[in-house]
Amino acid sequence: INPMAKGYLPLSLVPPDTLRRILLEVASEQSLKPDRLSLAIPFENLLSYYESKLLKEVTTTEFGLVFTVSIPFASRETVLNVFRAEIIPMPLPNSAKATIWKIEADFIAVTENQMEAALLNSRDLAECVGAGTYSICERGFPMEKSKDSCLASLLFKDSMDAVHHCMIDTIHLPVKEEARNLGFGRWLILSASPDFALTESSSSESNPL
Repeated sequence: INPMAKGYLPLSLVPPDTLRRILLEVASEQSLKPDRLSLAIPFENLLSYYESKLLKEVTTTEFGLVFTVSIPFASRETVLNVFRAEIIPMPLPNSAKATIWKIEADFIAVTENQMEAALLNSRDLAECVGAGTYSICERGFPMEKSKDSCLASLLFKDSMDAVHHCMIDTIHLPVKEEARNLGFGRWLILSASPDFALTESSSSESNPL
């Protein structure tokens, strides 16, 4: 009851085999229509249908429960790959300072055909619902075909072209080294001195590291 109240399809009542048959039937009907839309979440990511708030209504009948489910469809122009920008400071030689690109947003979403892009922030993505792999965004984003923004030029072009579209800021590197988590087990170590001492410690007391 609790997952259904929050808009999630219950796995116990609609098992994956049943959901797969429903999606296959709906996708087959959609393939005959002229708009050429396809399932926004492919079959191989079936669990994402249970992790997204796609359940719109539940009614009871004498035969049992009736679920109304929103099945998202998309085209190559509406499926967006989202990239997070991590600005890496570029230390200046013989200096405790570094330069960084000044980007317009923390995220950039690009259509599958890479013809359009949208600059997004965390608040824009927070309104989307779904799992980490696939999210459904009911509210649209303003798309641009131009790739002249700083973030777009860094993604699609090279650093030489980015110089013409990006502003550059100067920061002071920390005297005491700092570690920034970039995700996926990657860390960025920042220090004003190039010969700092890096030590690692483990949360396990039995580990001598």
